[in-house]
Amino acid sequence: NGVPSSVVSTDTSAKVAISTTVADAQSGVDSVDVTFTHELGLTISAGLKRASGSVASGVWKGTATMPCFGGLPGEWKASVELVDVAGNKRTLSTSQLAASGFPTVLTMTSPV
Repeated sequence: NGVPSSVVSTDTSAKVAISTTVADAQSGVDSVDVTFTHELGLTISAGLKRASGSVASGVWKGTATMPCFGGLPGEWKASVELVDVAGNKRTLSTSQLAASGFPTVLTMTSPV
C-alpha cells in the first residue's frame, strides 16, 4: 500500500499508481487526496476513488501524473488529505505518514 519508491521519467509524463486502505468506522470515508511536493515546491495531486470495500473501510486507488519537464528529477514527498462523510478533514504530513509506516518519498530520475 502507498507510494512507489521510484519512477524513471522519459520525455512524456510518468504515471504513478497509488493504492491504500482507508477506514473510518464512525461516519465513513468520503474522499482521499494524495499530494506530492517536489523539493523545488511544485505540487501534483491525485484524487483517489474507492475501488473496493465499503464507505467504512475500503481500498482507494488513483493515478498521479508526474510532469515531463525534462523529468524534473528529485524527491517528491507525499502528504494525504482525508475527509469523512461528516465533512471532517484530516491532513497527514510526510512525517506523520512515515511514522505510521507508509512509504512517503518518490524519487524521480531521468533516463540514462
